[in-house]
Order: sequence, then structure tokens, then C-alpha cells
Amino acid sequence: MSSVRKIVVGVDYGTTCTGVRFIGTSTLATPATAPNPHIDTIGDWPRTSGQGKVPSRIAYTEPHECVQPQRRAWGFGVQPGMTSCSWTKLLLDVDANLTEFDDDALNHAAALGIFHLPAGKAPVDVVADYLCYIYEHIWKALNKSVGTGPKCLSLEFWFTVPATWSEQAQIKTKEAASRAGFGQRPGDKLFIMTEPEAAAQAVFHEYPADFKPGDGVLICDCGGGTVDIATYLVADITPTLHVRKITAVQGGKCGGTAVDSRFYQLMTIRFGSAFEGLPCKQIAPGSKFMDAFETAKRAFSGVPGDAVRLPLRMKPNHIDAGHYYSGHILLSSGDLQSLFDPVVSRIINLINTQVKAADKAYGYRVINKIVIVGGFGASPYLQGALRRYTQSGKLLVTIPTNPELAVASGAALRGLHGHTTVTQRCPQHYGFETSRPFCADVDPDHVSGWDIFNEVKVVNGVASWVVSKDERYPQGHRHVQSLSWIYQPGDLLTSPIPIYACRLPVAPPTIDHRSVCLVGQVLADFTPLSLDEFSHRVVDGQMMYRFECHVETTFDAERNVLQFAVQALGKTIGNESLEMRDIDLQRRPWASSK
Repeated sequence: MSSVRKIVVGVDYGTTCTGVRFIGTSTLATPATAPNPHIDTIGDWPRTSGQGKVPSRIAYTEPHECVQPQRRAWGFGVQPGMTSCSWTKLLLDVDANLTEFDDDALNHAAALGIFHLPAGKAPVDVVADYLCYIYEHIWKALNKSVGTGPKCLSLEFWFTVPATWSEQAQIKTKEAASRAGFGQRPGDKLFIMTEPEAAAQAVFHEYPADFKPGDGVLICDCGGGTVDIATYLVADITPTLHVRKITAVQGGKCGGTAVDSRFYQLMTIRFGSAFEGLPCKQIAPGSKFMDAFETAKRAFSGVPGDAVRLPLRMKPNHIDAGHYYSGHILLSSGDLQSLFDPVVSRIINLINTQVKAADKAYGYRVINKIVIVGGFGASPYLQGALRRYTQSGKLLVTIPTNPELAVASGAALRGLHGHTTVTQRCPQHYGFETSRPFCADVDPDHVSGWDIFNEVKVVNGVASWVVSKDERYPQGHRHVQSLSWIYQPGDLLTSPIPIYACRLPVAPPTIDHRSVCLVGQVLADFTPLSLDEFSHRVVDGQMMYRFECHVETTFDAERNVLQFAVQALGKTIGNESLEMRDIDLQRRPWASSK
């Protein structure tokens, strides 16, 4: 790697495990000159060998050891008997709305204390502490792999998050990564992208010959905690791959941890207080008990076999030799199937919902290929169930090599090649209220207003539509809208900027039309800015200022949202996001009946 100029690192921080892959680029490395870059896996994790991913787990000192919890061990270094923090990633999005595909068995795991947090630590603190270890290990691995010395190079980090996560959860993820050191050196950068979009990057890059124009591709990312599904139509493959996003990404908390949660439920049903009363360290992820269950879970294919034996010392009130014998929990093949089936059913229902939505969007059976990625996607039982599901629908199922590393691979490729060209249909018009000069030859006098600052007639309530209904926009499409208003000393220095939407095929020119609805707002805060830098003059003995700003609207096809950033005097003074969806918009009470 003597020609390396930049290193792109993809980080898949997952609920149960974390994977990291990287690409070393040179100034000549472009999609055209380096279409098949070598992607390295960061492994050699402490206390293990040959593992591509490391457990997303951290342990702290016990309360009796010190007043403030101190980091003690992480990943494979968390030993049985330690009180560890597991599945913490899911706690970053606790305020998100539940979906019909979330598995409620996770609540039982929470009741047992599996989502442990040390005293005084919030989820973002624990995630930041864990990611500190990941950051340090990445540097150790790069020092071994990159001959020119990585400290002299710029690093680009691409973190992935579930597509269904709230804006707040994404902010917390980026905060935790930043606190851990990612993107903090001069020249380094930190980006966030969605997991299914990263998976799509990897799949379309690894198997370009498997796709042709007209293919409808469903990518199902079955992770440890969440399952995300995205659908794409392959529009073209030359000179570069161009895909259209068919439906909004859908997902739920029904990944591999849902099987674990159902296992906890089963243990409580069978052994009651004898199980529930055990210390969390004996039954939490990373314990000998759960390590044995994880091994059984990964190997389970549905084929009847001998009972699985899981080591666990407890004193059942009523010993059943069929379920507990000689210090071991006994699980039959039927027991394991009963844990898998509800979770697999949710995943298949999720896939089926997206297939039907895609078919409805195009009016025919558009989906003909399904790609399964993610750690839980490697489950033989899940793979078999999905193949049986797709046989009746004549769908081709593809499972990439190392599906558990596909998201990290796609994140690294995204940093190298940029976006796979994705376009998304806009469900309705979106825009802002502006004004324009009054034209006496065209405008009736009753629509006129008065601009007190410039002392001219204007027409207020003019709609400026920044994106249009049914238009297809590429990922990252931007539009900049200039807005202004009058400020007088004593007025508030924060101003909400309304966001309007309209579903008509042709949008009306004014916001008072009955089809135009208020759907959101972005707050502009002028407090930190100097008033004297804005245009100002004395009008009728009163100092007045014209506040001018620019609202940049970014079309985020990956997450199906519009991002709004307000800028004034070179500074960002407001941010907001708005989900794009076909919804019944409530008419504003002041709208006219035009």
C-alpha cells in the first residue's frame, strides 16, 4: 500500500457484534480506474483469532470496587462472571415509534436486566466507551497493514445505522463515535449512512453480473437487533449501475436478539424464580450459558437431533429431568424451532409487505430477486425458511459470501465510490412561502401587500416549491431557497420557517389554496448573529433590519426524508428533517376554499 493517500473505513456497529473493513485509496483510485478495490477486514481482535467481528459488549468495574465505574474489558475480553453491557445499541433509539414488526419479547429481556447500564452512565456514554476500544484497535490494525504510516494519511469513517432509526438516535450514534475519536483528527471525516444502503453498495459491487435492467431487487439486512428491507429497480448497468428506490425502507426490531429474548421467556416459564433470581452476569450475553446458546443458535438448521446442553447452575423448585439435568439446561430441536419460528415469521411478513408495496407501486410483480445479508442472515434455519417462502413466488435468493460483513464492506465502498446512483419518487410537492414584486398589469389590487423596508408593493403568500410531486430525484439532490423578513428591536430572534406540501399534480402558485397544507417547520435562530451585518435602515423613526437567509433542502433518498439547513451570514442557524410519505394532510383552518 505504498501509494495509499486516503483510507476509507466502514464501521458496522451492531447490536450484538461490530465489524470493520477498510480500503486504502491512492490519488488515482477512482471508480473507473479501480473498479474492484481490495477490501481488508480488521480482525485479530484481542483474546481471539480468526474472527471477522467482535462482540458489541463492554464491562465496567463493580460498584464496590470504585465509586465511579471504570472501563474494565470489552469484546472477547469480557469474561463469564463479569457484569457487562450488551445490546446497548438498541437503547439509543428507545424513543422511536414501535412498528408492527418489532418483537415484544425484547421487553422480557429488559425486565431481566439484560440491558444493563452502570450507575451514572447513559446509553450514549456506554457506546462511546465501547467505540473508544474499536477506534484504538483500528489504529493498531492500520499501523500493521499500511506501509506509509496511517498517521500521515486522512481517514474517512463511515458508520452505519438502521434505516428506521429516528433522527435523535442517529445524532446519538454520531456523538458517541465522535467522543470515541472518530473523525476528530485534522483532515479526518465522519459520516453516517443507513445499513440497507450500505448492504446494497456491497451486493451490487460484488455481484454486478447477476443484475440486469428491469430487475427488482429486495435487500434484507438481518442483523443482531434489527431487520431492514430496501427495494430497488435496476434502471441501467452501463456505464455505471443506476438503480431506483421503489419503496420507503421498512424494518423492525426482530433480529437475532429476538430469538435470545424468546429463549429468556422460555427459561422463565419453565423455571420461574429459580431462573429469574439468578445474577444477571450468569445469564447475560457473554456468560458461559449464553455463549453455549449462541453456538446452538448459529448451528440450528431445523433438522431433528439430540438435545442441546447449556451449562447453568441453579436450584429449580420442581426439577424436570426433561428440561434440566446435572447442572445443564436441556433444549430439544423442537424447543429451538419454537424460538425461531415467531421471529422468522415476522421477517417473512416484513419481506412480504415490501414485495406487495413494490408490486403496487409498479403495477406488476416487479421484485424477482432477494438478497440476504447481516449476521442473522447467516442462520441456516432462516435461510431455509426464506428459500421455502420464495419458491412459490419464483424469487431468486442470493446470500453473499460472509453476509455478516456486507454492511461494513458497503460502508467502505460508499466512501470510495460515492453513492450507487439511486433515485426516489417524491410523493408530493414541498416548499416555502415567499413574496414577489407586485405587477399592476397582472395582479389585482386586493392581493397586494406593502414591503415597509423597501417601501414597495409586493404579493405575499407566494408558494415556492423546492421539490415536485412524482419527480424522481437522486440521493443528495439539493435546492437552495432565499428567504427574508423584517426584524424590529423587541421582536423574537428565533423565527419558525413553515414547510408546506401539496398533493395536486400541478402545484398552485399560492399557499392559501385549499390543497396546500402545513407539514412542518424549521426554526431559524438569529441570536448568535450580529444585527449590524444585516441590511438596516430607519423607517418612521424606528430601526429596522432585513434578515436574509438561505434554506438548503437536501433530498435523502436513502432515508426517505428531506433535510433542511438554514444558513445566514455564513453560519448554520437551523436544522430539521421531514419524512416524505403519502399521508392524509389536515387542512389548515385559515385556508381558503379556492
